[in-house]
Amino acid sequence: MKAAAGSRRKGPGRKATSKKATSKSGKRAYTKITPEIKQQVISAVKADKSGATIAKEFGISLPSVQNIKKAAGLVKTRVPAAS
Repeated sequence: MKAAAGSRRKGPGRKATSKKATSKSGKRAYTKITPEIKQQVISAVKADKSGATIAKEFGISLPSVQNIKKAAGLVKTRVPAAS
């Protein structure tokens, strides 16, 4: 017997997902990136920690870590390929 279109059945291997921290509006609560956090991120980058590790440690996104590194001049610029 086929399930009705649009309905999904959870397989035996799927685990229940945990709920993220949410605010009253139902949106996820984000970490405010303060100048202190930026300095700590820069220090962690200089200590050769990976971007993903830094993001988890400070509760910020990986793109935020990358933006902080870019603003601090800690990333190499890409050299355009010679034609």
